Amino acid sequence: MFYGNIMIVKEMKKTGKIESGDVFVDIFSLFTLFGGLAFFLYGMHVMSSGLEKMVGGKLERILKSMTCN
Repeated sequence: MFYGNIMIVKEMKKTGKIESGDVFVDIFSLFTLFGGLAFFLYGMHVMSSGLEKMVGGKLERILKSMTCN
């Protein structure tokens, strides 16, 4: 599927319908981009909640003891 898209772009360049500086993005690339972003954000959420559960109130007490307020 992806190989076919590359061949279409190469053929369009040969016929002059597309310039070398044009950007060709297909729907699969967009799904991949947004899917990767979703996995990244989900991983950040899981990691932050895991750290929060692991450290608990210790970090809050340490910060309170280190600051004057």
